[in-house]
Amino acid sequence: MSDVFDQAIDRVLSRKNREVYELLQRSGLYDNVATAIRGRKVRVRGKWLTDFASCNYLGLDLRPEVMEAIGPAVREWGTHPSWARMCCSPELYERLEAELAALLGTEDALVLPTISLIGIGLIPALTGKGAAIFADKVVHKVNHDGCRLARDMGATLTSFRHEDLSTLEAGLAAHAGATVRLVVVDGVLSTTGRLPELGRILEIARAHDAIVYVDDAHGFGVLGESPSPEHPYGRKGNGVIRHLGLTYDNVLYVSGLSKAYSSLAAFIGCPRKLKPFLKCNVTSYLVCRGLCPRPRWPRRWPGWSSTPARATRGAAPSTSTRAPSSTPTASGAFPRTTTRRSPSSAPTWGARRTWSAAGSCSSRRAST
Repeated sequence: MSDVFDQAIDRVLSRKNREVYELLQRSGLYDNVATAIRGRKVRVRGKWLTDFASCNYLGLDLRPEVMEAIGPAVREWGTHPSWARMCCSPELYERLEAELAALLGTEDALVLPTISLIGIGLIPALTGKGAAIFADKVVHKVNHDGCRLARDMGATLTSFRHEDLSTLEAGLAAHAGATVRLVVVDGVLSTTGRLPELGRILEIARAHDAIVYVDDAHGFGVLGESPSPEHPYGRKGNGVIRHLGLTYDNVLYVSGLSKAYSSLAAFIGCPRKLKPFLKCNVTSYLVCRGLCPRPRWPRRWPGWSSTPARATRGAAPSTSTRAPSSTPTASGAFPRTTTRRSPSSAPTWGARRTWSAAGSCSSRRAST
């Protein structure tokens, strides 16, 4: 005899996601548990598998200097600050927000735990009754969820295709009387890796006094400013807006550290005057707890440029590679060191970077 949970499952699966549910039950490709990790390989059900499922684009998670730099912050602040952000935050967060804003070139930034919390909190906070939202059909699902929450609060929700911007232009014109007009797009399309015509989208939005919400989860840390034939992905990894040479006028730039930076945090790059408003109105900021403490990073590690190479899983840097000390100085810079890193402990995906004793590095494409 079925109980209330069986009935709820059957009712929902009759409308959506039944195929995904069945795949989850019978396929070995989903919902796996890794029992060990060795570089870019993971052990699942007793077998070592090469990891092609991760969004860990730059392989920073296993760098000894990254792992060891966490310790001092944890010893100072503990494992987790238990305040709600609206109540109190460790000063580490303010430093992180200031350094993110400096990297992006935005006036300010606001940090939350995840992009998902930003999507379902920021979009409804900005819109609500009388507003009009225009979401790209292929924008990430969490942003669609945020748009639907806003629709339930009285906003109008319309979809468009980024390949055909005439629909967006017509929609913005048709909703000229809306209290707020918000366009929601991905910076780098998560399923294809392609870029929408952001320059044209911003041009249209600005002509209609609309705000553009750019979710650059897959671009930040990889794409950066000043692309060139030598560095086609650009430098600094400061995101798709800077990569395309655009400005942040009318833009809310959203991204996170869980992919290229192998860490847990997300942020909104925003005008300074908007930040107090967001703190008071984004529910996922008001009620969420803070992030685990993280080290104070240097503003940029000298010489780094976001020039991803083809994946070279299994190849390791030479034993002569030097790594900077894991303990920042008072100025936030890494001091000189002669510590050697063993091949087995080094990440192997992406551009190889050779550190000098002075703490700078050069980047070259890894061989295949």
